[in-house]
Amino acid sequence: MLARSLLLLLCGLMACAEPVRAYTEDFPPFNTLNEHGQPSGYAVELLVLLMKEAQQEYRLELVPWARALSNARQQPGSLIFTIARTPEREPHFHWIGPIAARSTAMMRLRDGHARASSLQEAKAYKVGVINGDAGMELLLSQGFVRGVNLIPLDKRNDLVRLLQLGSLDFIVASPTLIQYVASRAGLRPDQLEISLTLLRQPEGFYFALNKQSDPALLQRLQAAFERLQAREAVDQLKRKHAIE
Repeated sequence: MLARSLLLLLCGLMACAEPVRAYTEDFPPFNTLNEHGQPSGYAVELLVLLMKEAQQEYRLELVPWARALSNARQQPGSLIFTIARTPEREPHFHWIGPIAARSTAMMRLRDGHARASSLQEAKAYKVGVINGDAGMELLLSQGFVRGVNLIPLDKRNDLVRLLQLGSLDFIVASPTLIQYVASRAGLRPDQLEISLTLLRQPEGFYFALNKQSDPALLQRLQAAFERLQAREAVDQLKRKHAIE
């Protein structure tokens, strides 16, 4: 009885729950792998600060986005980032943040043949998106057809590669992120241009916790995030990584 009482007391002072399963993808400059193969970036560093502040153990996995989203929806006690808050996702998660602004655009190669001044005109072309991404949800809601004019891919490197090869006419993604990916593929910033700005949200990206998670875990994480904001730790990280 004494041992059990001591354990309960310790759990009141520290996080004694199962480690949070944190899922993310390659999404620079928010989350990516550094030259040593370790997760890095603005949102990864913010996650580390958040879990330390909440005294919460966690396991981080970097996987394709569709798998990350599926796992986080199905597993109580799991968290996903850097995720856009959309109406379609609202029922599945508790939201911690916001952690950054979000912008989504339809982009093309500057010297490519494709031209579109509206989404309706873009339906005549092949548009690449990340499978399960908010951009894909947006285009599906506007009448694009998967496998016809909407081409889902698992890796942003493939978006840029297929755009270069002419297999895609447009790609939909964050302009900041695509500039990082394009530079890896040897493209100069002026070789890509925005055809349509689809979305801009000052409070667009979040950490998202599975809706069936322990309410006490949610409270700890939200309180920890608020403390980090109050100490301006979030703003300091944004400045370090040049995040809006």
